[in-house]
Amino acid sequence: MEALNEIMDLILSKMLELEYSNSRLEYIHSQGIIHRDLKPKNIFSDGDSHMKITGFGIACKEAYCDALIDDPGIYRWMALEIINHKSYGQKVDVYSFGLMLWESVTGTIPYKEMNPISSSFCCGEQEFEASDPWKLFTCNESFN
Repeated sequence: MEALNEIMDLILSKMLELEYSNSRLEYIHSQGIIHRDLKPKNIFSDGDSHMKITGFGIACKEAYCDALIDDPGIYRWMALEIINHKSYGQKVDVYSFGLMLWESVTGTIPYKEMNPISSSFCCGEQEFEASDPWKLFTCNESFN
């Protein structure tokens, strides 16, 4: 029973961390900004369980992002619209946030065995699931 309580505490703390991060992302988007490089290394805790989003070096105002021709950020967390140089908006950050959520819950990134660009195409085109349900309860070192 004690192990179950520890697991539930871990799940709750991860959910709270992600909720704080989500509210920060909502604020960024309310200002018309697309981060374009959301990944676990750009999410930090201030020690009081308050999450901070960092790494705004390639962020852009939504109205001007399509004019940029670069491939910003890390392919592993990048939405296909950016990789394919198609028009995009705030949804690309939501996609990256979803991958971080997946990583936080399962303890691994989707299609880890593939190179980053291939994994992005698989995440964008296929459904995936946790192969080991017990991995759902493991701590992800990226968020520690």
